[in-house]
Amino acid sequence: MKKFQLTRQNYLKAIEFLTNKYGNPEELIRQLLRKMDKISLHSSSIHEQRRLLEDIEAIIGQLVQKGENVDNQSMYQKVLSKFPVGIQRKVIHKKITSPDEPFTMQQLLKYFEVVITSEEQ
Repeated sequence: MKKFQLTRQNYLKAIEFLTNKYGNPEELIRQLLRKMDKISLHSSSIHEQRRLLEDIEAIIGQLVQKGENVDNQSMYQKVLSKFPVGIQRKVIHKKITSPDEPFTMQQLLKYFEVVITSEEQ
């Protein structure tokens, strides 16, 4: 939107631009998946891990909203691989010690939330 000066003449151009950019659900899904591929930690600090988790939750939420299936081994592995090995192990340990809970992406994100919160304290 920074491309357009705020004038009446540019209103329709801005609408057309936004429709082209965001009106194609398949393209939006591709953009979100690319964003998921590129997202990473800038440092191993717990603050940075919290930021990463929040970014991943936002991407996953949008993918689900667009009807994309995020409950698969490939996506679980992709999310796990974004975090340091120590955090991965703690999350996997939570999964193993909670066999009665169905494992979904939401559950995986919940485990990350619990582990990162405990690391913050």
